[in-house]
Amino acid sequence: MSFKPPVGLDVFFENWWNHIVGVEMPDEEEARLGWIFDTMMLISVVITLILIAIFLTAIWLDLFENPLQGVWAVLFPAALIPLSIFCFIQAKRGHVRAMIRLYIWVNFLGISCANFVFDGPSSSAWLLYFWPLSLANVLLPSHYVLLILFVLSVYYGLLYLVSALGIYQPMVTTSPALYRFLVITFGGTMALVTGGGVSYITRAIKDNMLKGYQKAMDTLEAKYRDLQVQLEERTTELQIRAEQFQAVAEVNRTASFILEVNQLLNSAVEQIARRFEYDHVGLFLIDESNQWAVLRSTSSEGGQRMLARGHRLRIGEQGIVGYVARTGVSRIALDVGDDAVWFNNPDLPDTRSEMALPLIARGRTIGVLDIQTNQPRAFTEDDILTLRVLADGIAVSIDNARLLEDTQRTLSRLNQLQEQNAIQAWRQALARRNIQLNLMYSTGTAVKISPEQITSIIATRPLQLETRITDEGMYQLVIPVTVRDQDVGLLAFEKARPWRDDELRLTGFVVEQLSLALENARLLEETRLRAAQEAARSDIVSHLRGLSTTDAILRSAARELGQALQVDRSRIQLLPPGERES
Repeated sequence: MSFKPPVGLDVFFENWWNHIVGVEMPDEEEARLGWIFDTMMLISVVITLILIAIFLTAIWLDLFENPLQGVWAVLFPAALIPLSIFCFIQAKRGHVRAMIRLYIWVNFLGISCANFVFDGPSSSAWLLYFWPLSLANVLLPSHYVLLILFVLSVYYGLLYLVSALGIYQPMVTTSPALYRFLVITFGGTMALVTGGGVSYITRAIKDNMLKGYQKAMDTLEAKYRDLQVQLEERTTELQIRAEQFQAVAEVNRTASFILEVNQLLNSAVEQIARRFEYDHVGLFLIDESNQWAVLRSTSSEGGQRMLARGHRLRIGEQGIVGYVARTGVSRIALDVGDDAVWFNNPDLPDTRSEMALPLIARGRTIGVLDIQTNQPRAFTEDDILTLRVLADGIAVSIDNARLLEDTQRTLSRLNQLQEQNAIQAWRQALARRNIQLNLMYSTGTAVKISPEQITSIIATRPLQLETRITDEGMYQLVIPVTVRDQDVGLLAFEKARPWRDDELRLTGFVVEQLSLALENARLLEETRLRAAQEAARSDIVSHLRGLSTTDAILRSAARELGQALQVDRSRIQLLPPGERES
């Protein structure tokens, strides 16, 4: 970039001047420095021409002792013109700082040589040092000015010293008239250039820098305001996101306490629609055939109509829900009219935006959470991230509820089997002995009673401990005998006075121990029976293995099995060869 001149000129002159002295550089500070230096080089050429004119005037006024001295005087400033042009060109090419140092030190050296040749320490050329000092003050760091002053002091000190010792004598000594003329003209020129031109340019540069700083401050203030607006917007977004995550946590927490699937689905869609203010929320579950996504719960009126008629979508073929159910990837339709897979639903005609999230449990897609709203472009990718947490929590809750229902059904079937096995075992135990226990204890004697008499005692099913008053005015206590939560019998007691609480507790404890004793006795009997059967089987097999003829084996098998089974008659019959049972 180039640095435009800071002076308040018209546009034409400003563009023209910038074209001449401007330096194209990427760094704004370097471009500004190059612009100042090139301007100084043009001023330097002007100063050199003024000095040449001064010396020519002195020659014309015959102030030099001979014309040759005037020619030597003209050659000193004329030699600086090529230097100024060279530095100007190199600065335009980007070598700004190197050309600044080169010009200042060469200019300093040229003035020192002029002092050495003309009049020595008392030469009027000392006034020309103001020019390199002014350049160093404007273009270089402050320590360069101190360095030049130090070198200048050392130079003049040495020059005075060698002059005082008589070692050195100036090559040219000017007349008093020429000295006064040069002091006046040199002083006026330096005052005009350094006090006027350089000071004006420096002030203009400072003003331009202040304007640049002000512009930068305005830019920073504008950016600060933009950042404030962005910060407020981001804070609002974060607050909304925090509220959403809080809602997600509450919905998931509530869902985790619900153990019934349908109640869980209804609670989830109702809370999502209420907390997030969505127009429609639907929960689809994938059926056992893995072909349909079936609507199981919804929050809107249109969704209720869909639910009533058994709404379902074929996986991978119908709508965004079908797409998500097949791929397991969330999808947003910011404008449903432009989405190629959107399913036009007449029950939800006002839908403009839709988002579908997969319900994934144990690595398998079990359903889809479908959210719709009447606002276009209502969802963002951040909404997917937030609601995906919600969908995952709902999926886990649904899977847990299903597992719990399956476990409860399995336990129920096991309990039924245990009850059936317990009843069957008692029936087999009684059948083996061919007995029926219906006993009544009365006046110190236990006698059998008929089943019809027992029926009058059983008033309720299932049996339970209860007290009642019989038709004869007796106080009756009925206690069921329970084995593995299954009633296998009952005890009934009667007496003329009411039953006390301690009697009820004692009776209940005894009957409980009776139930355990009966079940243990039955189990022991079954164990002994199995052991006897196993011993008999082993004896029969061992005896049969000791026989060597077919007739003996058959006779022994019929006899041994008949004895083991306690039957009156046993028979073994072999089929003739070639005859098969149809």
